[in-house]
Amino acid sequence: MTPLLQVDGLQIRYPRGGWTSSWVEVVMGVSFEIRRGETLAIVGESGSGKTSLAMALMGLASAHKGRVLYNGEEVLRDARERLQPDRRRVVLMFQDATGSLSPRMNVRSQLLEPFEIHSMDKGDRDQRVNRL
Repeated sequence: MTPLLQVDGLQIRYPRGGWTSSWVEVVMGVSFEIRRGETLAIVGESGSGKTSLAMALMGLASAHKGRVLYNGEEVLRDARERLQPDRRRVVLMFQDATGSLSPRMNVRSQLLEPFEIHSMDKGDRDQRVNRL
């Protein structure tokens, strides 16, 4: 059975900045597979590249080297456009999830917001949030 997500030798780097042409390697050769029904948790120290890895997998940051296959299809090239339909089924949970909550919005509004962004039917989104 083809893995849902297969990452092979992924490398991510950012320019160091300033007048130098050097790079900072933030993810170096990460490989893993996720099959349907599995859950993966990426843990590590602050600055270890967890967010950079997640952003590259979602097409929100560029990878320097490696391969990412989603349902057997290469997605690093044009990842942002290719993954757009699947984004409503993917959730990125960051270390301090409570820091993502807005004190200016009530909890219900914050729970409804992703469903509204993805244009989910009002009845469906109300039903989902009411179950929580």
